[in-house]
Amino acid sequence: MKARIVFDLDGTLIDSAPDIHGVANDLLAAHGRQITLAQTHDFIGNGVAVFVQKMRAACGLPDDLQEPLTRAFKASYLTAVHKTVPYPGVVPALEALRAQGHALGICTNKPIAPCMAVLNHLDLGRLFDTFWGGDSL
Repeated sequence: MKARIVFDLDGTLIDSAPDIHGVANDLLAAHGRQITLAQTHDFIGNGVAVFVQKMRAACGLPDDLQEPLTRAFKASYLTAVHKTVPYPGVVPALEALRAQGHALGICTNKPIAPCMAVLNHLDLGRLFDTFWGGDSL
């Protein structure tokens, strides 16, 4: 029997931090603030709302900006694909698993629309049988 293998996306298969960093700093520029790439890496992993909360806290921005910044982040996130790259060896490993007949899936905190956008941009969507995003369950 072949295996069903499910992967996380950001920080596991792809390095999306540079694009996420760009989205964050574009939003923060309106408030005269910025975060570092290292901070971006630290804030990734628990979904958009948590990322925005950590970003806001690091920049000393008030709680009442949480919702508008989260909405703006989600809107910008849809096209944040151009600096994202698969980690070395990921594509050949996924292709080998597919060739062996394994079913592959993605389960990520990233909302499903940006998940699909980045997978399609990187031509990785073809390798997976199922996709689950932070807003699709």
